[in-house]
Amino acid sequence: MKVGIARLRNVTKYTQPLEHIVDSHLYLLQRYIQNHPEIEFKYFNVTFDGSKPVKDGTVLKDCDFIIIPTENEFHYQMPNFFPPIRVTESNETVQKVTDNLKKQKIVLLTSDKGDTIDLYRDKVFKKDMDYVQIDEDDFPYNIHSLKYHFIREADPNVKRTSRNYDFVYWGSSKRKGFDGKTDSGDERHVILNEIRKAEMSTTIKSCFIGRMDRFKPTVQWQRTFNKILPYLKQGKVTLCFNWLDSPKPTARYHEALGCGVIPLVWKQYDYDNTLVSESWQRCHTLEKVIEHIKMLTEKESFRKETFAKLEANYEKKLPSKDETYNAFEKLLKKVGIE
Repeated sequence: MKVGIARLRNVTKYTQPLEHIVDSHLYLLQRYIQNHPEIEFKYFNVTFDGSKPVKDGTVLKDCDFIIIPTENEFHYQMPNFFPPIRVTESNETVQKVTDNLKKQKIVLLTSDKGDTIDLYRDKVFKKDMDYVQIDEDDFPYNIHSLKYHFIREADPNVKRTSRNYDFVYWGSSKRKGFDGKTDSGDERHVILNEIRKAEMSTTIKSCFIGRMDRFKPTVQWQRTFNKILPYLKQGKVTLCFNWLDSPKPTARYHEALGCGVIPLVWKQYDYDNTLVSESWQRCHTLEKVIEHIKMLTEKESFRKETFAKLEANYEKKLPSKDETYNAFEKLLKKVGIE
């Protein structure tokens, strides 16, 4: 059996966790490659040993399966989200893969609700291939529970970091729909802007990392996750949002707890309380968000006690890295890779 692994939009040299947004997928793939010498693996635009990635799409033409870790493909389909020259060059890379597609099974390892089979079939490859999707939520506790382990292993003393920011947020505002013009219906750009404005009239001190819609962020987004960690570890509270009406948890909850940050959640986020353990974490209004940020940050001893309780409840159900890897093995076997 020949299995191709391809990164379409980013050249990726994966050697260890916390280097990439999709390092949970890359970590599992690296282990899988090491554990299955009987499979012939081919690589496009990605390596797992520090070597220079191959950009020749013909390496994938004879593969039975092509695995694609993906986290922001939908952004490349949105007009004006990225500079045109970046999109043009990136599309040329995608075309190298498209030109060599036959009837291989495409396995999408997705880490964003915007990256779907329909998107890849209709907008990316524009070919009616055999697609299958393994989503971040197909894993117990979400695949990104791995990030909690990664962060704690990288910095066992993370909880002792000085907390200089009452509120910290990382990501993008997601205000625009896929056409780049209409409103997506997502509320976070409004809420984040109000929190920023609240900083001017209250004692709340915030740090925004990434691409904001109505204001300039404190820190620009970084492709290397390690570069934003120093800021995340200074935060006290964050807020987790739904995306595309999904009630499922995301990486942010795991990253927050890993960094010692208390996660509040917005409305339907993790509505079945897979991760959320306290009813007060769920906020339905801006006023409640501000109230809870103040409550959790005004007294340090209270913040520490509250975080310890959340952390203890979280760790009761937290899968080990081996358990998450075993789930990955089963999911690949289910789609025919074994």
